[in-house]
Amino acid sequence: MHTNVHVLVVAIPAFGHIVPMLELAKKITRFHRVTFAVSASKVIQMKDRDMLNENDALAIHSIPDGLDSDLDSLMAEHDHAGVEAFFDIVFTSFVRLFNEMPISDNVDGVTGSLEGSDTISLHNGSVDVVIAVNFAGSQAAICHDRGVPFYLFNPENAVLLQNILSIRDDHPTVPAEEADPFWRLPEPDQPPRPISQMIKNMWLPLRKKLHLASGIIINSCRELEMDALKEVMKMPEMSEMSVFCVGPLFPEEVADVVVKKNATRAAVQTEVLKWLDEKANGTVIYVSFGSIAAPTPDQVKTIGLALSALNRPIIWSLRKNLAFLPAEITTDSNCKFFILPWAPQKLILSHASVGVFLSHCGWNSTLEGLASGKPIVAWPMFVDQLLNAQLILKLGVGVMISRTDVKPEKGVSVEEIKSAIQAVSGMGGEGLQKPDYAETARLWGGKVGTAWSQSRSSSGEFLQLVKFQPLKL
Repeated sequence: MHTNVHVLVVAIPAFGHIVPMLELAKKITRFHRVTFAVSASKVIQMKDRDMLNENDALAIHSIPDGLDSDLDSLMAEHDHAGVEAFFDIVFTSFVRLFNEMPISDNVDGVTGSLEGSDTISLHNGSVDVVIAVNFAGSQAAICHDRGVPFYLFNPENAVLLQNILSIRDDHPTVPAEEADPFWRLPEPDQPPRPISQMIKNMWLPLRKKLHLASGIIINSCRELEMDALKEVMKMPEMSEMSVFCVGPLFPEEVADVVVKKNATRAAVQTEVLKWLDEKANGTVIYVSFGSIAAPTPDQVKTIGLALSALNRPIIWSLRKNLAFLPAEITTDSNCKFFILPWAPQKLILSHASVGVFLSHCGWNSTLEGLASGKPIVAWPMFVDQLLNAQLILKLGVGVMISRTDVKPEKGVSVEEIKSAIQAVSGMGGEGLQKPDYAETARLWGGKVGTAWSQSRSSSGEFLQLVKFQPLKL
């Protein structure tokens, strides 16, 4: 069923945001015309990663922002000035897009620009609704001024909204290099923790413009976020806000397309699957720290020693510092260790042989871990990862290792890592009553993994979302 509504989805050029927003855009094409807008610098990479194929019903708009830097790399290198310059370029290009996108000459009674020589041309024509990433909320408010309803997409969990809504004009700031690497919830009856000026410059205008949005879309399922949503909805800015939990937003598997378009990745998948099939159920430990931060050389060595001491099969997605792996791993002749720079994470987590997931707890990885029903050992490094790790603890599906941030005062020991993995595996603490992390993880996997099933929460909220509310006055 298609309507005459044209939805413009606008993403920040970072794959942690692009992946869920693109999946949301593809789902919306079942009901409306959709254009997905992202920096031209990412469109080619999206094609290389098999994220786009000829069967997609959505149009792609390459934003000509001239970007020649990569956010993931800048963050990994802690290049604070580079990150700030990156967002300046991105938000400037968003302002132009929202000001010059074609709209009908009468949207809800507000006269706007027609598509013409002084506007940005879009394949699907005039824009009726905009979905923009939440960080661009203050820029997206231009849509409201032009008579176009806009929604904000929150790619992280709902707790991040609590952080954003806690920012005030007098919120203290510190230089970026001195700021806490983690985003933390405000503590009751305590002064707010200082944040970087860049984050304040991004979040404060967003909070002030939030009330103009027609709704907030969250990449999560309501079952996971009940407590956080309850707190969020108490805040004045949210008193009349519609909130749609439509996660987890994972790319749909199209195996034949992968084989045709990316033979290298297909070969990796085949090799990984063969290796996993040879291992006993629940014995494999899967280790991945995402695509941005990477363990330091010392951490790679310590983690490697801990994994070796466990005497279990290990599959580790490791891109950097391979030279610091201990000899126990590099000289392994029994196929106990499988080290690779890129891993098909969903395939690995869904395999019966995998028993534990050691993760940095980026939100996309956290959702994949939860949906797989596997217990998680959290190793948060920066930004929202501590909030996600705290959710893991609250749900009872795993444990968290401390002092793992990008600038720890003290390192983590081999014994701490071993103990954490043994705890979620049910191997430690003889004679003590231990939490059954595996069973709790399995139960949550049933909820999160089926949130998009017919009549389940995310499926129902998505159907409400695509009705799209009129402009907020």
